[in-house]
Amino acid sequence: MSLAHLFQKPSAAARSASRAWRLLSALALSVALVGATACGDDDDDGGGGTAGTYALRTVDGQPVPITVSGAVVQSGSMTLNANNTYALRVLLTSGGQNVNWTDDGDWTQNGSGLTFTSDTFGDSFAGNLAGGAMTVQYEFTTGVTTVLVFRK
Repeated sequence: MSLAHLFQKPSAAARSASRAWRLLSALALSVALVGATACGDDDDDGGGGTAGTYALRTVDGQPVPITVSGAVVQSGSMTLNANNTYALRVLLTSGGQNVNWTDDGDWTQNGSGLTFTSDTFGDSFAGNLAGGAMTVQYEFTTGVTTVLVFRK
């Protein structure tokens, strides 16, 4: 099975046709970050204590590596830069071949909530900082939400 098929975003026309898809596109992978504390009245902290690189620890509550939809999630990272850009990287293995899946864009923070806007796919997704972790739900495949947890 082709990895590209497993982790393919729908076309712009398909996203436009489904408001629900756009609203839920953020609900797929959860990311957990360590040491992130936000000011409750700060809409955009410019990075502050939240910025940094975080390693992928779990996918849907299971430790990495884990098989998802026929592909093995080997590792991953999410970097939140102080200039409010992000880089999400996931190393997958499918059919014996490694594939580096990437997503880049901008992020903002409001209290413990994070919003990510993808330049790569043109959608957005949400995250939450709690208990030293950031949880992000991300939709790799239309209609399938994956939860990722990352730690510094």
